[in-house]
Amino acid sequence: MEKVRLAVIGFGGMGRGMARRAEQLESVECVAAVDPRPESRRLAEEKHALKAFESVDELLDAATADAVYVATPNKEHAPLTVRCLEAGLHVFCEKPMAMNAAEAEQMIEAARRNDRKLSINFSYRENGKARAIRALAEAGELGGVYFARTGWIRNRGIPLGSGWFGNRELAGGGPLIDLGVHRIDLALWFMGHPEPVSVTGAAYDMLGRRLAAECGQEFSVEDLAAGFVRFEGGAALAITVAAVVMAHLASPETNGRPRNGHGCA
Repeated sequence: MEKVRLAVIGFGGMGRGMARRAEQLESVECVAAVDPRPESRRLAEEKHALKAFESVDELLDAATADAVYVATPNKEHAPLTVRCLEAGLHVFCEKPMAMNAAEAEQMIEAARRNDRKLSINFSYRENGKARAIRALAEAGELGGVYFARTGWIRNRGIPLGSGWFGNRELAGGGPLIDLGVHRIDLALWFMGHPEPVSVTGAAYDMLGRRLAAECGQEFSVEDLAAGFVRFEGGAALAITVAAVVMAHLASPETNGRPRNGHGCA
């Protein structure tokens, strides 16, 4: 079997994790990493024996990959994905897909126009429990689902090590698009993807904004989001997503828990 040559764009925690997983796959060979940070490129070369590039332009010029995994700040998902699709590469992009629906549509159109595969990392679909529920739904065992509730309350907050998670310009939003996209995707998958007819919601930043102010750090996304979706035929979905303590404001030495109850390192 000829292996797919994979390049990782963004060699942070997620990118390094992908490189480790690729080493265990028979059908994939991770061959390159792209990251503007010298220390990340050095890690890719020394620990994973990958060819490291500073930019996507360098990667494309080298023509060393068949596909890419995009694991950058959310703002870069759409432009990098479109660029690689236009260059003839398949793309596996981290969630959230893009900063907004218009960007997501551009990504889909680029994949179709170039006859390339585009996939988004909704990894919870691969969970055994999720697959079992989906099988029950497809078999009609759940009956006619007319109401669903989903959510994610993470009291350790946003993942450690990436301060951009609290920056709306780079992240696009807080826990709704970091955590909620997984739960919303599963709910729609279980329900058979009914057509939405209306969406209402509210978002709040009281806790995150207060903690950030106490620590002298930036926080411009929500820490709690709630929504309600109505579908054709009358079905509805309620959504609640929150990051109670923003972990990137906490000390790594406390394993993500806020020091002295304030979250300041």
